[in-house]
Amino acid sequence: MTSTAPEIPPLACDCHMHIFGPRAIFPYFAGRIYTPPEASVDEYLAMRTRLGLERVVLVQPSVYGTDNRGQADGIARIPGARGIAVLAGDETDAEIETLHKAGFRGARINLEQGAIDAPIETVLARTGARLREVGWHLQIFAKPTIVASVEPILSRFPVPVMFDHFCGLSPWLGVSQPGFDVVRGLLRDGPAWMKLSAAYHSPRREEEGGPAKAKDFVANLYEAAPDRLVWGSNWPHPNVLPPTTPTEAPIAPFRKVDDAEMLALMTGWASDDAAMLKRIMSDNPGRLCDF
Repeated sequence: MTSTAPEIPPLACDCHMHIFGPRAIFPYFAGRIYTPPEASVDEYLAMRTRLGLERVVLVQPSVYGTDNRGQADGIARIPGARGIAVLAGDETDAEIETLHKAGFRGARINLEQGAIDAPIETVLARTGARLREVGWHLQIFAKPTIVASVEPILSRFPVPVMFDHFCGLSPWLGVSQPGFDVVRGLLRDGPAWMKLSAAYHSPRREEEGGPAKAKDFVANLYEAAPDRLVWGSNWPHPNVLPPTTPTEAPIAPFRKVDDAEMLALMTGWASDDAAMLKRIMSDNPGRLCDF
């Protein structure tokens, strides 16, 4: 059963989704750890229309490595779109300018599903310097333990730092879970942002007061950084199982997720605070991604 989409403010933005394929034109790279089905621009537009979203940020998924052509094609075909690229680190100024003109406004480091070619401190220093030159932000997919290990670097980072998917925290566990204070501190005092996306990565724990804890979790982050929270759908909801191996690439089906229900979580967290919902859904993405 599909839920009815909740009411959202004008210019609401989905700040995290991916386009996969067509593989005949945009093949996945050999070093990927999972092999998703295709997910087309037309399929996404149908979902976006149903939810009432007007803007979107396409995020380069790990299965494409540093080949950003597929997301660039999506940006060109979806009205009101920006993108987050993955960089190899040796791009020329002209290549970065081409990506900027295509609509990219940030670069992603995936520490969960993508290998890096040097110690994280080195990668962060190298990436930060380059992003400062072009006025982009950094997006990190990592657990709180990794973030805590480089907290001194991130607290002084030269560009905004966006944490994907609650930074690996579970909203359903509330504000007392390990890692929350470090992440909240970076939002409050540093250059960090938080993406409220893929809440389904953690069980809701209804029997343990999970919904109330999640609302308090988001309210606490909003109090720390009201201008640095955004929302994302994580469409089409990638799943890394079964994994791709050097000898086999079985299709890892997308998770079955009700997108309207996920959006309703966000509107529920904002309750009757229209200003909060507008900031998270419209104003903050507009400022960060240069819409």
